[in-house]
Amino acid sequence: MTRAKDISKIVTDADLSGTLDVTGAVTAGGLTMDTGGNSTHTLEFGANRTSDSQALGIIRASWNSTVVSQINLSAGDDTTNKDNGQIFFRTAEAGTTANRLRIEENGDISFYEDTGTTPKLFWDASAESLGIGTSSPYTLLELSSTDPILRFNDSNGGTDTKNFEIRYVGTSSPDIDGLYFRTVNDANSVYSDKMVVLGSGNVGIGTSSPETILHVRDTSAIMRLVSDTNSTSGVDFGDTADTNIGRLLYDHTDNSMRFTTNTSERMRIDSSGNVGIGKSSFGSISTDGFWWESASNYLALSANGTSPIYMNRNGSDGGLINFYKSGTNVGNIGTFGSALYISSPDGTDAGLRVGNSTVVPVTTTGGLRDNAIDLGSASARWKDLYLSGGVYLGGTGSANKLDDFEEGNWSPSVQDYGGTATIGNANYTKIGRVVHASASIVLDGTSDASQFRINGLPFTSLNTANNVFGGFVSYSNSTFTDNIYLLVGSNDTSIFLYEPGGTGFTYNDLGANKQIRFVVTYFTA
Repeated sequence: MTRAKDISKIVTDADLSGTLDVTGAVTAGGLTMDTGGNSTHTLEFGANRTSDSQALGIIRASWNSTVVSQINLSAGDDTTNKDNGQIFFRTAEAGTTANRLRIEENGDISFYEDTGTTPKLFWDASAESLGIGTSSPYTLLELSSTDPILRFNDSNGGTDTKNFEIRYVGTSSPDIDGLYFRTVNDANSVYSDKMVVLGSGNVGIGTSSPETILHVRDTSAIMRLVSDTNSTSGVDFGDTADTNIGRLLYDHTDNSMRFTTNTSERMRIDSSGNVGIGKSSFGSISTDGFWWESASNYLALSANGTSPIYMNRNGSDGGLINFYKSGTNVGNIGTFGSALYISSPDGTDAGLRVGNSTVVPVTTTGGLRDNAIDLGSASARWKDLYLSGGVYLGGTGSANKLDDFEEGNWSPSVQDYGGTATIGNANYTKIGRVVHASASIVLDGTSDASQFRINGLPFTSLNTANNVFGGFVSYSNSTFTDNIYLLVGSNDTSIFLYEPGGTGFTYNDLGANKQIRFVVTYFTA
């Protein structure tokens, strides 16, 4: 071994083999270590340092006597055992060297900012984590700075000049705390936020100011869920007690859309566009629920034990339901006060209003329409009219009221006749207070000089001072040729027959087996 304090003082050009131990400085134009073969060459620096991070050896490069770069081989932090070390890589700017990279004894690596005083990129070897802007990364990769940005740039040489960035914005005004996903052109002059996740938890797509937990904004905003052909796509709505208490589901097996609330299906739209509320199958109105038939454009409603439709109009009177044909109004159902009306504007409008124990004719808005609307027509008549009260004909006063009409048979008898009387065709008609009664009587000829009296009128006559009601004989084959007069007694049910001049007509006057036919008219009470 050759040992020298300062080899530059004794060697101008040397070719040495073995070990060269130099205690001073070595200045050389070049140093080549080559032994050939598989030998290992060692350049070793040794020093007995008493404090950590002190250089043990320096490999330095100078330019015109100015140090421009160097590698410090330094002691580690164990000053007791003195068995660990560090490496510093330094470069110079304007003649001043500064740390650029530092490798710690435990494998941690630090990259420094331009002044060489603060590490900005840090590799934590034990945690296998990389920190940018922090020397204590908490996760596999951590960026720390004011509004840190992670940029992705496609360098494939294409025509797309956009870059993609992920940017975290702190709470400094005017920005909102959140993570922003955005594109930016190469000139860094045009930014476009595509998605943001705010510190509040709100997520915005197409907006940087989401107002809800998910806020999507676009000129035509569409969310797409794609599943297998025989599967389903949907969105669940849940709470802390039930994670899917509500659901919007599309079933691809039958191409139906289903709506669920409180864990039960409430509405379904099938593949034909039919809409069911409260029912999942269509085609039968006998099952309860709301059903819109898409192909035929009709609505069907069914309810068990309750009205299937409730209509309400607040405020003014008017229509509840309006009916149209080919865009033209043909009728409506509405309210007028507390009453209901139905009407049509066809021709001169006609309608009916129902309320307060009456049904009255009205206009299309429910107002009264007096003496203008017919009930039936010459070619379209009602069949039967059932009334328990009267009919006002030609006026509205009590004198115009027809309150009774009756037809029937009555049972006349001949009073105090000693023979046999045969009664036939005994009919009556009562119109209001007027009674028209008719019959035919045949006597067997038994001699009887009593006045001819017929009893059993169907109604008692009006109580008057005189016998002012009467009738006439419409047919008689009697040999009695004079007129026969019929009078009805006051407050009575009997008919008295008289000859002209007031003489009573007797049973003998009729003759044996002779017939009399008569009609009598009188007023009841």
